[in-house]
Amino acid sequence: MMRGGYIKPVGNGIFTLFPITKRITAKIENIIREEMNRIDGQEVLFPVAMPADMWRKSGRFDAIGSELLRFQDRSGADMVLGMTHEEAAVQPRSRPSSATSPAAAAA
Repeated sequence: MMRGGYIKPVGNGIFTLFPITKRITAKIENIIREEMNRIDGQEVLFPVAMPADMWRKSGRFDAIGSELLRFQDRSGADMVLGMTHEEAAVQPRSRPSSATSPAAAAA
C-alpha cells in the first residue's frame, strides 16, 4: 500500500490514510457492519483515553512498562492511552467508579 501511495508511514506502526484509502476502509467497514446487522450483531466504540483506575483494577497499570502512555487530564486525574480495550469492555458490566459515573460527570 505504501508503494502504491495509499498510505504513508509517520511512525513505527502508525500510518496516514489518504482519501482513497479512507474510502476503501469505509467500504470494508460498511460490509462488515451490514453482515453484523444481518445477524443482529452489535457495534461498540471504546474510548482511546481511559481513566487509569480501570487499568489499576485489572492490575495491568503497574504490570505494563513504558509501552503504556500515562498522562493526567486537566483536573489532574490519571489517564492512559488504551493500547488494548479489555478494561473498557469489562467496565460497563461492573459498577462505575465515581470518576466514571454519569452523576459525577454532571456534578
